[in-house]
Amino acid sequence: MRIVIPAMVVLTMAVLPVRGQAQEPAFSDRVARALPSAFPEPGCEIKEGHYLVSSGATYLDEASKTSVRDNKERMYADAIRVLSEAILDKGESDNGAAWYYLGRAYMRQGDLAGLDSAFTRATTLLPGCEAEIQKYRRDAWVALIRPGGEFLQAGNDDSALVLLRQANQVYLEEPQGSYFLGILFANAAERDSAAFYFQQAVDIAGRHEALSDDRNQAMFNLAIVQGNMGNWDQSTASWEQYLEWVPDDLEAKKALAMAYRSAGEDDKAQEVEAALLAAATAGAGAMEGMSVADLSAFGVNAFNDGNFAGAAEAFGAVLAAEPHERDAMLNRTNALYALVVATREAAASAHQANDTEAAAAAE
Repeated sequence: MRIVIPAMVVLTMAVLPVRGQAQEPAFSDRVARALPSAFPEPGCEIKEGHYLVSSGATYLDEASKTSVRDNKERMYADAIRVLSEAILDKGESDNGAAWYYLGRAYMRQGDLAGLDSAFTRATTLLPGCEAEIQKYRRDAWVALIRPGGEFLQAGNDDSALVLLRQANQVYLEEPQGSYFLGILFANAAERDSAAFYFQQAVDIAGRHEALSDDRNQAMFNLAIVQGNMGNWDQSTASWEQYLEWVPDDLEAKKALAMAYRSAGEDDKAQEVEAALLAAATAGAGAMEGMSVADLSAFGVNAFNDGNFAGAAEAFGAVLAAEPHERDAMLNRTNALYALVVATREAAASAHQANDTEAAAAAE
């Protein structure tokens, strides 16, 4: 069963710096370094209004023009200071420009919680700037998701976890962060968390038609994790949905049959297995993707279900692939014998019923 290689995580949302208290925000130099040195003017309509908001924008602009790192950092801090003052002390809490520039200042410092909080507020107040703000968020996300995925692939799970959580904090319009986190937690056997992130990846990718492949892969892995957790009702529902999207996935059909049996829905499992068996014996090349072990399992299941004809057919298919397979010979013989016995018993029962009816009619 494939699962492609990646607790609900609660992320603290910093709002504004609380003056007079030591701060230890989560910074990311990766985000700060990924930004262009220039200060692009807003691409959406913004009215700064208050002079402190204009001052914040000026500090950001001036910081981009100096090559002295200490001066640059001081100007970013000054931008945050005056914008925070405008919002906290000067009645500008509903000024979208203040939040917009604050988000960009936090981004320049690599303060992920700060940029997330400020940009969230700015988007509410400046809906016309949402596309531009999302672009800034994605820029930060790209700086995190790429190394996060590389760490995951290299087996450096601790570093991957940090970067992938940060990536999800700043941008949730593409599913890779959630998908990679699902893989990370699945590999660590933390299945509740894995299921949460795979479901999140399904939901995110499901909002974008172009991401249907990402959605499908996340759903495939979600169904596996749900089965590993013993949540068979959820697993069967996930497999059913996946197969609506990818109806020809043989591995998923086999997994669905197994999930049905584990959920106690043997009748549904029989239908799936019968269809798979029919496909496997349909003609040349039909066995592709179906192993002898699969066919043997179908035969055993059919026999235990009392479907002796189906069992004989399954073991016959095994023998067609491996003519000297001794277990298949024995099992097919037993299935045929059981079929004959069952047929005779059914005939005897029918004959007895007819005699009883005839005797009752004669009286």
